[in-house]
Amino acid sequence: AVAFAALFAVSCGRGEFTDAEKAIINSTPDKILKVYKIDSDEELAVLRETSTDLSEEELQGELYRVLAERMVMTVTHSDVDGVGLAAPQIGINRNIVAVQRFDKEGHPFEVYPNISIVEYSDSLASGPEGCLSVPDRRHDVERSTGVTIRYYSLEAGEMVEEKIEGFTAVIFQHEVDHLSGVLYIDHLPEFITYAEETNFRKTPKFGQTMEFFRRLEEYSPMVHCTSFGTSPMGRDLALVIV
Repeated sequence: AVAFAALFAVSCGRGEFTDAEKAIINSTPDKILKVYKIDSDEELAVLRETSTDLSEEELQGELYRVLAERMVMTVTHSDVDGVGLAAPQIGINRNIVAVQRFDKEGHPFEVYPNISIVEYSDSLASGPEGCLSVPDRRHDVERSTGVTIRYYSLEAGEMVEEKIEGFTAVIFQHEVDHLSGVLYIDHLPEFITYAEETNFRKTPKFGQTMEFFRRLEEYSPMVHCTSFGTSPMGRDLALVIV
């Protein structure tokens, strides 16, 4: 079952949906929303934008209700099958995330608008992460083991804070990062890939994959592509540092 837990937030300013955002929300209501990916320059630009709050009036309206439902419908669809989704990932730069609450009975999905993380635990742990917007990649990322989230509860009628621990805290950190234009790959330490001696170098996939990393280099300050030297065959060895 989908649980929204009546999660709303106070906005800074008016914060109304734009015409472009309304078009996304109202498009093909019987289908899941398109998930933006980094292999498109246009979509990557949206993923790198900083998101903003919506007004309380907008959050209480029909458009937000539809958006929240469609975000959950999208992330739970068999073609997507994720544990979290941030609004920028479907083309809407607003501070809204959908998170599966593994710390609650039944593991419901809940939608949190205008969310922020106000405290991170000093305790850290490393674990595997992937991202719907960075397909076919998975890496270990170091995160805090606990966080405190802040949002406005419609039920309480005021701002509330909630402490989250464990895997669910990792999901919140990953999704809230999206709201600042941060991708999980921005947290990666070092990554070396693609030895010259493999047959993979000779396939079209090699060039496509190197192009993938060059895109990361362009859009992430923590990524650098360079040459590792030359192989006995006289070709450059590829080195990607993230």
